Formats: sequence, structure tokens, C-alpha cells
Amino acid sequence: MKVYFYDEITKEFTMSADALKDPLESKIQGKDVWLLPANATFDEPLPSKDGYKVVYNNGWKYEKLPEPEVTPEPTLDELKLLKRAEINSARDRTEQGGFEYLGKTFDSDPISCQRISTAAQAMAFAPEETAIVWTCQDNTTISLNKTQLAGLVAALAMHSNTCHQKATALKAEVEKAKSKEELEKITWGEKI
Repeated sequence: MKVYFYDEITKEFTMSADALKDPLESKIQGKDVWLLPANATFDEPLPSKDGYKVVYNNGWKYEKLPEPEVTPEPTLDELKLLKRAEINSARDRTEQGGFEYLGKTFDSDPISCQRISTAAQAMAFAPEETAIVWTCQDNTTISLNKTQLAGLVAALAMHSNTCHQKATALKAEVEKAKSKEELEKITWGEKI
């Protein structure tokens, strides 16, 4: 004898197992009496059927499965929004990823930019022969005099401007794009 289990909440068929005899009741009645666990029946479920699940509701029944949700293809305008966000993200990563000056790479995250600006302002009031030792991105150091520190600020400004100009040009291409395929060809590309 088999018992057929179903989920307590969804009532969906889950598994079958061999039934266990009730030894005491079988002895009393003089015949085999089988135990029926909770959320189970002795009725054999219907065979599986595509697009339906088999559920128990005072007998086995087919219940239609919900149609899978179809995610609509994004519109060209939605794709353009995504591409502009992708360009902005690449611009920010590049802008904050460091820049070259005097053969060294300097950090350009917001805190580093603030430190460069503060150092340049402070050095403006220092004696001409004053120098500051700056730690570069690779953890090496470089000594910068007033003129070189001013050049560092200018290099940082140029780096930032280059990133923004590139982003502006790419976003102009995005606006002109007429298809998803054209948009996919627009990428940030190599480091600037």
C-alpha cells in the first residue's frame, strides 16, 4: 500500500512512500489497517501534465501553472538611459582612478583631490624654496616644489576635464543612436 503526500499549504503532490501498518488496530480488526499521515492520501495522484501541477483538494486535480512572466524588451529610450549611466560610471571610475604627472601616477579620489587642493593653497604662502613630499599611487614618494605642486593641480584639472569631455562625446553618440546594436558599440574603452 502506498501513501501520497502533498504540501500542507500549496496542496501540490510532493512524494509517495510505502504505507506503515497500524499494528494495534490491525490486530483488533483482524485485517491490515494502514496509517495515514497528515497531508497524505491513499488515492493515487493524476499523472503529471505539462503546464499543470497536481494538487489535492478532496481528490487529485490539475491546477494550471501561472504563465511565466515575460519581461518586455527595453525601449530604445530605456537603453539610452542605461548607456548614459554606464558612461557616467566609467567616467567616475576613470576620473577617480589616478592620473599621470611628472612620470608618476597620483590618486584622484575625492579625498586625494581635496588634499592636493589644500596642499597647493598652503604652499602658495610658503617660501619659494619650500617643497612637500607626496606619496604616489604606487606608494613611492616625490618631492614637489611650489611650481610643481601648482602643476599637479593643473594636471588633476586636465585629467578631470578629459574624463568629462570624453563622457560628453560618448553621450552625444548615445543620443544619435537609432538601435540597440548601435548603442552596444558605444563603450568607454581604453584608459585615457
